[in-house]
Amino acid sequence: MLPLLHANGTNAVVLEATPLAVAFLLVYLGKRLKRLVGIRRPKLAKVSKYTLYSLAGLFFVFAVWAFLGFSYPFDPVSIALNDTGKILSFVAAITLFLGEKTQPGCLSVW
Repeated sequence: MLPLLHANGTNAVVLEATPLAVAFLLVYLGKRLKRLVGIRRPKLAKVSKYTLYSLAGLFFVFAVWAFLGFSYPFDPVSIALNDTGKILSFVAAITLFLGEKTQPGCLSVW
């Protein structure tokens, strides 16, 4: 095997893949894949229609505020839009964990 050279002419360290390193990589990737699947199917948080409604309202408030120029909340309109956006984001976060009572297997924190 030819040695790899860095741009400054020194030799680079070449590591060969050992079976232990391959096994470690497969276990690591398996755990990452399991975590990604767990994120896709959460047990505690469920997206309900109320979550989507509050997110749509939040996007609408931000669109109106952007149309007005996203000014710092000094005037009453910007203050109202800022406060409404904060309330809607809080509602969206809470409705993720409430879930609907009719869904079997939906865990609720309340």
